[in-house]
Amino acid sequence: MKPFIFAINVVLIFSAIDCRENPITSNSPNGSDTTSHNFSWTMQSFGGDYGACSLNDVVVINDTLAYAVGGIYLPDSTGQYDPEPHNFAVWNGITWTFQKARYYYQGGSTCSPANSIFAFAPDDIWIEGCIHWDGHQFNTVPLNIDFPSHVNKMWGRSSSDFYIVGDNGLLAHRDANGVWTKIPTGISFRIFDIWGAQNRSGEWEVLAIASNQDSTQTALLQIQSNNTVTFLNTDGLSPGTAGVWFEPEQRYYIVGGGIFQKSNLMETTWNGSQPGFPTIYGSWGVRGQGLNDIFVVGSFLEIVHFNGSTWQNYRNEIYSPNGALGGISFKENTVAMVGFQNAQAVAIIGRR
Repeated sequence: MKPFIFAINVVLIFSAIDCRENPITSNSPNGSDTTSHNFSWTMQSFGGDYGACSLNDVVVINDTLAYAVGGIYLPDSTGQYDPEPHNFAVWNGITWTFQKARYYYQGGSTCSPANSIFAFAPDDIWIEGCIHWDGHQFNTVPLNIDFPSHVNKMWGRSSSDFYIVGDNGLLAHRDANGVWTKIPTGISFRIFDIWGAQNRSGEWEVLAIASNQDSTQTALLQIQSNNTVTFLNTDGLSPGTAGVWFEPEQRYYIVGGGIFQKSNLMETTWNGSQPGFPTIYGSWGVRGQGLNDIFVVGSFLEIVHFNGSTWQNYRNEIYSPNGALGGISFKENTVAMVGFQNAQAVAIIGRR
């Protein structure tokens, strides 16, 4: 099952588009200056002839380098079906190439589809918490804990202080000694996403969002420095939440069956109906690099951008009735989104 959507069929197009749709006006949070909505988009699709493919997560290093993970089934050197997927993709500013990030354990190795990637530096990149890429080669770093799940997302401050989340309420932390510790959550459904940032007091806030497959349960977890969790209020959120991103004490966003926000975690209700919020079919990922530069992606290859004053939806230019995007990353004026359509994987690059 694809990690960022419960059930959807997909179809793909290939295009390079300049998008300037009329934006929807909204109040600017905290007087943020605006950024431009004007992006040129390039969309590419991969695989599909030898099995269902997807790209599940992505990280942008700079305007000519990005990495993505997923499962791409390609023919082998003889043109025959290769049952083992390529699970690591490299973008050089123009094209994507695919590699196999293998996991070695007790004399054997496996190469399976990957759900998550996180970069601390160009030479310090992690895949599912157990494969490390130093910019030249992959190294296996075994988890010293029982974690019977794909790692859905990762977040941290360094390779010696980061978190992984997975299905069945699984959450773990890696410390300065490289030791993993499982953190009890008390829930049994999927943790989709995790994000952290430093507040004005210098303390780190770390939040994780979870929901179950039939979208009847939602949980928002705040992870404490002593490796315990506190459950926060989810009133106002729709079922099926899947993504979280925030600037502490200023604006918190959760996405799922829409886009929801709070200015303070102590507020009683998540607001998803304020003037200016765009209508979105189903949102699966949110990331920002400031309150005036936020992207949300979701079903039907939908992309919306907030520039500090207005939301813009690129639905008129990028749309598929059966598509989905879940992974998103951007740096400065380059953004990458990944997902799948039908049996193909899809990668979208936006340049501003």
